[in-house]
Amino acid sequence: MYAILKNLILMKDTSKEVLEEKIWTTWASGRLTNEEKDELLQLVFENLNPESEAPEILELYQRLEKKVNDLTARVEKLEGGSSKTNPEPPATTVPAWEAWDGISDNYQYGAAVTHSDRYWLNVLQGTQNVWEPGVADERYWKEISKEDAEAIISGAKTVDQVLNPTTEVDQEG
Repeated sequence: MYAILKNLILMKDTSKEVLEEKIWTTWASGRLTNEEKDELLQLVFENLNPESEAPEILELYQRLEKKVNDLTARVEKLEGGSSKTNPEPPATTVPAWEAWDGISDNYQYGAAVTHSDRYWLNVLQGTQNVWEPGVADERYWKEISKEDAEAIISGAKTVDQVLNPTTEVDQEG
């Protein structure tokens, strides 16, 4: 029985679990010595064949590898087709104002929004602004330009820079 099991292991067509079960069963029935059992178990470990262990995992790996290669090729094609010279930065989108839902804290001091085709800056400090822009007075929302709203959202300008613009003095003269 030892020779049969050894040949079965060396063929590498049977899974580890099946081989180990056969070895232990044969040993338990008294047809293998302790030394033969230990040697066969070591041989199983040394001759593991990943394809016989879980062929579905190998197939899955191969499909995933193909998908990764396809996606990599597509990304390289897309990146290769674009010009590498200073691409334009993505456009800044000013979010539309939405009525307060009672939970969010979207409209803290400095929030810029668009509402009724105009741009607004939240100037209410220290609390959530629940007022609709353009309805209440300028203690809550101040109308600003689209450029200033986009600059605040992109981080190009601070709220203070928009609220208190410095006037540049003409140095010629």
